[in-house]
Amino acid sequence: MAATHPTQNLFVCGLHRSGTSLVTKAIAAHPDVASFKHTDAIEQEGQFLQAIFPTDQEFGGPGRFAFDPQAHLTEHSPLATKENAALLSAKWAEFHEPGRSVMVEKSPSNLLRTRLLQALFPQARFVILTRHPIPVALATQKWTHTSPFSLVAHWVQAHALLEQDLPYLRRVMILSYESFVADAAGTLDRIWQFAELPPHRAEIEAEDRNQAYFERWRNEFTQSRSIANQFGRFEQIWHRLRKKLKRATPEQQRLERLEFGRRSDAQDVVVAFEPAVRAFGYSLTDFSLAPNRDGPGTPMKLVPMPEYAVPPSLRFARWNEGSLLF
Repeated sequence: MAATHPTQNLFVCGLHRSGTSLVTKAIAAHPDVASFKHTDAIEQEGQFLQAIFPTDQEFGGPGRFAFDPQAHLTEHSPLATKENAALLSAKWAEFHEPGRSVMVEKSPSNLLRTRLLQALFPQARFVILTRHPIPVALATQKWTHTSPFSLVAHWVQAHALLEQDLPYLRRVMILSYESFVADAAGTLDRIWQFAELPPHRAEIEAEDRNQAYFERWRNEFTQSRSIANQFGRFEQIWHRLRKKLKRATPEQQRLERLEFGRRSDAQDVVVAFEPAVRAFGYSLTDFSLAPNRDGPGTPMKLVPMPEYAVPPSLRFARWNEGSLLF
């Protein structure tokens, strides 16, 4: 029988356009799972239904928030108090169905605050969703108008921070968007087992939309001249753009970033980020590769993160200083 109040928090974590809405909707179809429905919150995300911790919008929003070091919240945060846990539970209870044993919540910035959420809710479980960085970047670009280079850099930054946090998490399941759309029913069975929920057959349509983004990548970005070859070092690119943006009006800044995005070349992205992307089971040169990390309720760990060829100025760059607003 379902509990009067949720006894477990199940947090879905993943960058914007990683498939978190699809997976959360599928999980919410379980009769023992409470979720947010029909609220005014963007994508029914719990981050917009509380006032305890900042939303990802306060750190720049999609494609930017992981560049702000303040977005990375752990058990050492002053927010990690029993009082805040009680306030957060009470606030979220206003928006989800009563009488369920599990409450599912998804927000992209959960990816960088798993340790804080675990400190607030010691019984919490985390379903972490990854997706190939090219579809994530191109799907996010319509909101950010930043370059693929900047967006893949953000993907790497966010997942590098996740890799640092994983050893501290007690209950975590990592699965890929690619494995979910390939076998939604089988993946949900493993999620039920991980969350200690009874089996349930959910009707979910999961279409693989990666191929359209891969085709766009090939058509729009692999034939252009490499910015890296044109200007030499990546640091020089960022330095020149920052100087230009400082002298520009807001409209000129917007146009400059859009122009940079159009000129961004696949080669620049591959040279800078292929080693890091490979560490997470993907490849910027072989789109057939995808990780297979999910398991039957077993905490999954990413492979150790190797050193990767990203200039030091990239790591933890503040988005609002123009460092990566390409």
